[in-house]
Amino acid sequence: MRKINCFIPQKRDLPSDLFSPRIAGVTHIVVVGVKRGGNEVAKQIKDVLTARRADVNKIIVVDDDIDPFDFDQVIHAFATKCHPLRGIFCEEIEPPKGNALTPCYNAQERRAYRGAIALFDCTWPPELDRITSVPIKNSFNIMFPDTLKNKVLTNWKTYGFKEKK
Repeated sequence: MRKINCFIPQKRDLPSDLFSPRIAGVTHIVVVGVKRGGNEVAKQIKDVLTARRADVNKIIVVDDDIDPFDFDQVIHAFATKCHPLRGIFCEEIEPPKGNALTPCYNAQERRAYRGAIALFDCTWPPELDRITSVPIKNSFNIMFPDTLKNKVLTNWKTYGFKEKK
């Protein structure tokens, strides 16, 4: 997993050590990985990232078991951990904090530096026991030892499957 420093949340003593701007999302979306999540932590991260300006208008917060640089993992966390009612928070951004370069804003919002921000809490609730209540991950990369994974991948075509892209 690639890690880069997330200086802003660390200044606020947030349990965050990962920060990933998505290249495809330009500067309009970020994924932040935290050691321990929940709504309050997600909201604190949103407050820190939008304290001066709201250049980012979509923030996805994931647990540290998710690589924020791996979009497949992020989407899986979004699909399985983000509660449709209690995990999504939207609010208006008052002038002059809005980003006039955000494509989805209308002309009036851009001129006035208004906008909105959406926060997606894709973390397990902190009150959830991670041993007894969190589902066990079961994927090829997690469940099997490296020797077996290497054997399968080495013989992939021999087994009759097409080359993996």
